[in-house]
Amino acid sequence: MTKQNPDTARPGETVELTVSVQNVGTKDLKDITVKVNPEYPFTGISGQSLEKSISYLNARQDDSEGGVLKFKLMTDAGASAGTYDIDIVTTYKSGSGSSSTTYTTRKTITLEVRGKEYAQIVTIDKANIDIAKEETLEFIVTNTGTSPLKNMVISWKDPEGWSCRCIRIIQNILNTWMLASP
Repeated sequence: MTKQNPDTARPGETVELTVSVQNVGTKDLKDITVKVNPEYPFTGISGQSLEKSISYLNARQDDSEGGVLKFKLMTDAGASAGTYDIDIVTTYKSGSGSSSTTYTTRKTITLEVRGKEYAQIVTIDKANIDIAKEETLEFIVTNTGTSPLKNMVISWKDPEGWSCRCIRIIQNILNTWMLASP
């Protein structure tokens, strides 16, 4: 496999595999078929073939030669974060006429699935804030996704005449903010 787009598969989204096929042997090859055999959490997409063909590959190809094939897969919406194996099976013929021989090779590639990052504010300690004085507002943010939260940023639009400054963040769980009028 040459690359995967996006770099990490995400639940409920498609992932595109780019496969480079080269003949590094000493004999020309014909009737090359490449088939992707997805297993959970990956499946084929309706209208997208999991089997593609190349009619002919010359012998002794280098990195800039060969065929490039693209396959699209769907990642199950409930997939857990982790790495998963996918088999790619290639069949091809070498030789001609009655001396033609069919070969099959299997390569296993690994795809990484990264879960969804979702955060939800679950508790706010005050319903009303006095705009005439500084007050502390504490709220709890819970990770409701399937991947760890990293580099989380909380933002909002300040009402006219208000300013806001952060006074403490503790491990993306308890966030305390100071609201103050100018």
